[in-house]
Amino acid sequence: MTLTRVVSTLQFFRIVRPVPRLMRGTFAVVTVASALRLLLSPAGVGQTVLPVLLLQTFAVSTGFMGYARRGHFDLLFTRGAGRVQVAAIYWLLSALPGIVSWLALAVLEILWHRSMLLTSSGTLAVVLCVSMLPWALSVPLPRFSGATGWLLALVMTVTLTPVGTGGYGLWQTQHGEPWWWSAIAFLLFPGRLVGQSVIVEGPAPIAVLALVIAIMAGAFAWVWLSDLPLEMGQ
Repeated sequence: MTLTRVVSTLQFFRIVRPVPRLMRGTFAVVTVASALRLLLSPAGVGQTVLPVLLLQTFAVSTGFMGYARRGHFDLLFTRGAGRVQVAAIYWLLSALPGIVSWLALAVLEILWHRSMLLTSSGTLAVVLCVSMLPWALSVPLPRFSGATGWLLALVMTVTLTPVGTGGYGLWQTQHGEPWWWSAIAFLLFPGRLVGQSVIVEGPAPIAVLALVIAIMAGAFAWVWLSDLPLEMGQ
């Protein structure tokens, strides 16, 4: 990956934006609404970032290979840009609006409330998780499929888990719950870690982050090794 190729790839995506204008506008609206909530009340600071995190799952569920097969990146590929390079920059730019929104809320919290819940290690882990996992899952699938599948798994767990067997504790850490349930709960609903410390929560968040990174690596391997037969544009 040479600097020239990186610059040309960035210039390409400055014109062909990975995140549509409507999605960027939605991020702005959600961030302003969350900021107003943050200014009006010091209670529930961690909750203010949850709408941004939810929107982020959809923003990064780009369905990269589908666009690649339809020839969207042929100009970059013919200029010598590698698939993994293009995919990595595409992912970073897809995640950028959500990251900017989170940082804006975190700075507002520090300045207004003099607290740092939105910059805790747990919150950082959540931002990484929602910025990576939906993108990785949707690489070989249509756009938004990663976020849709994730939300479906969350809703099914909450609604179909028998009462008293775990679903009730999905939203926040319960005292004495087994580490494997903490890992599953964090994977399904990372927001339970907002404002928390990864170290305090034990091995579960670390295990989930390791799994997410492994899935992300597998997605890049898929991009690198897959054939790219052109498909008819839809």
